[in-house]
Amino acid sequence: MEGRLRSSLRVLLVDDHTETAEMLQVLLMRRGFVVMTACSIATALAAVDAWPIDVLVADISLPDGSGNDLLRQLRAASELKAIALSGLDRASDIRRSREAGFDEHLSKPVAIDELVGALERVRKGEGTWIE
Repeated sequence: MEGRLRSSLRVLLVDDHTETAEMLQVLLMRRGFVVMTACSIATALAAVDAWPIDVLVADISLPDGSGNDLLRQLRAASELKAIALSGLDRASDIRRSREAGFDEHLSKPVAIDELVGALERVRKGEGTWIE
């Protein structure tokens, strides 16, 4: 059952650090997820137009805006699950991610098991927050 959940989960991973995005894409695909990458808000929006997604995993700091901005734009068109990735993990940064609508906020560098766990939680509607 878990393999079926993973294989049916379409993830859009948005990170402007190409090596990080490629590494996470490979590791997630090895775990059974379907993953597309984008490096900016513009490329993420184009990807969503061409490919329906279930979960957005977005870096907060992008070259043409923030992951928060991206999620707000995507949520205007449809409801989707979302995980923030950020090198910023102060309480105020986490609060802004939550206010933008992210289901979880993970700090970089993220361990693959931590990301997989977050994907599985948000897929099941069990996103968690550190208060």
